[in-house]
Amino acid sequence: MTVVLTRIHLGSWLRIDPANDNPLDAAVQAWGLSGKNVPAASGRTGVGAAPRAGSGQWPATRRDPADPAVSPLTLMRRDMSGDGHDGDPSRRVLRLAVGIATVGRPQVARTTVDRLSRQSRRPDQIAVSIPTRGDFEGETDIRLLIGARGLTAQRNAILDAVPDADVICFFDDDFIPHTDYLKALEEAFLADPTLVGGTGLVVADGIIGPGYSAAEADRLLESPGEVAFAEPVPVYSAYGCNMAFRLDRIRAERLRFDERLPAYGWLEDVDFSRRVARFGSLAQIRAAVGVHLGVKGGRQSGRRFGYSQVANPIYLVRKGSYDWHRAAWLMGRNIAMNLFHAPRPEPHIDRRGRLAGNIEAFADILRGRLNPARIAAMS
Repeated sequence: MTVVLTRIHLGSWLRIDPANDNPLDAAVQAWGLSGKNVPAASGRTGVGAAPRAGSGQWPATRRDPADPAVSPLTLMRRDMSGDGHDGDPSRRVLRLAVGIATVGRPQVARTTVDRLSRQSRRPDQIAVSIPTRGDFEGETDIRLLIGARGLTAQRNAILDAVPDADVICFFDDDFIPHTDYLKALEEAFLADPTLVGGTGLVVADGIIGPGYSAAEADRLLESPGEVAFAEPVPVYSAYGCNMAFRLDRIRAERLRFDERLPAYGWLEDVDFSRRVARFGSLAQIRAAVGVHLGVKGGRQSGRRFGYSQVANPIYLVRKGSYDWHRAAWLMGRNIAMNLFHAPRPEPHIDRRGRLAGNIEAFADILRGRLNPARIAAMS
């Protein structure tokens, strides 16, 4: 890692005397660095390039007394930006918003929002998008966005509602984050300016089974494994149950979730991620862990989802946001699973309905009228 400090900015960045004739020495003294522990240039850039806290590359003496867990690297960036919180938790380097789109599961959404109060790094804003007031339980001081229906439309409403945020983190209404999730997310976006999108590490995903309760998620997150110092790794796309994006490029390019993917909006996460990825890197932030409960109530019918399993990948390929080989593999796997399990389906999955939807989609291909929006007229 090569650091270039211009003299004109040293006074505000490192809070030292601008008249110092040897600014590099002053920086070394201010940060307690010496020749033996200054990290050598590795030539690495982008995701995962920053030295890891506790690795011996940065001195342990430079800590924020208000939050000793903050790594020296992050603290240095806070000082350099002139926007560190200096012991005041209300002042953040990044303005971080959390957005949740939900419908038909008021208690589930309430549980997820309540869990956000446990975050070691609290969100600066929480916006919940719901079609009706009955879709969210209880009184709240968070921002409720009432009116939009359908995942993509609701997420667009959230984008419109956070004009001052630097990063938006989307959670499904049944995603339970570890208490340090948002802290790890902020660290990753601060460490890599090229990072435009990220997704956390799902340590248990109830969507592929009968699901988990919130209490089970809490137990699973008590010991999530050796992830505290895990470095981000590149990914093709974010996972929609927990994904975050840097908002400056989204606003500059006027990017939106595609509302032609209605209802559950299957693969909207892939579509949006790949369009954002044109402007930087995507990463799995493995220190940001959580559990996807996979609550079954409130989801769309098997027939509608089966149609989407064919129509949506083909639509995204034609649109240019999804690779053909990935779409073919995904469709083939899902259709094979539906065929295999249809005679004796799992109790929590409508395999026969999904297979019927698959067949309808292929029939529409032959008729030349395949359209993801057709599910709006299906039961």
